[in-house]
Amino acid sequence: MKKSMKAVALISGGIDSVVAAYLVQREGIEIIPVYCDNSPFSGETTKKRALDVIKRIAAFSKKPLKVYIIPNGDTQVAILKNTPRKMTCVFCRRMMLRIAEKIAKLEGAKGVVTGEAMGQKASQTLSNMQVTTETIKLPVLRPLLGLDKIEIEKIAKEIGTFSLSIQPAVCCTITPEKPSTSADLLDILKIEKEWDYNLVVETAVKESTISEAVG
Repeated sequence: MKKSMKAVALISGGIDSVVAAYLVQREGIEIIPVYCDNSPFSGETTKKRALDVIKRIAAFSKKPLKVYIIPNGDTQVAILKNTPRKMTCVFCRRMMLRIAEKIAKLEGAKGVVTGEAMGQKASQTLSNMQVTTETIKLPVLRPLLGLDKIEIEKIAKEIGTFSLSIQPAVCCTITPEKPSTSADLLDILKIEKEWDYNLVVETAVKESTISEAVG
């Protein structure tokens, strides 16, 4: 029997990331959902929403989905302590990709899926995506880049995740008021030399919990 290809999918519970995971899964790639729990900087409703949408797309899978829940609060604290306030979103994205890559190595996955869509958030400008893509060696799959919000929402409604994703939830309370939209890679690398981000990543993965999602 041919062994299926795997990819780790970063899923927040919002509209975009679960649609991205679904589109990759639809192409025959086995996804491994990863939810970064930002508590205490997010609410319990946010976690529930993420698990709800993961369960929904599990219905389209041939087998239950293995789900990693990452305790990401300490990671957020480390970012706040060691990086410029306006650049926290970029550093957060880089850390999540590092966490995803660690899990990918554990699971034998060959890529990381994100729900990034061009320009919809500060971290999703072309400049910032270049800075975050550089973080890991695995390919970063962004199936939504060619879609606009209306197209993404249409797919979400078709697969039954839209109503779940728009449930009220406190996603992140530390988003800067004026986030950087054009981070410089050399500045990023210089800042990262000043703190042990690898230890933070390793601790987050080590303390993760694993569950199973059945649709």
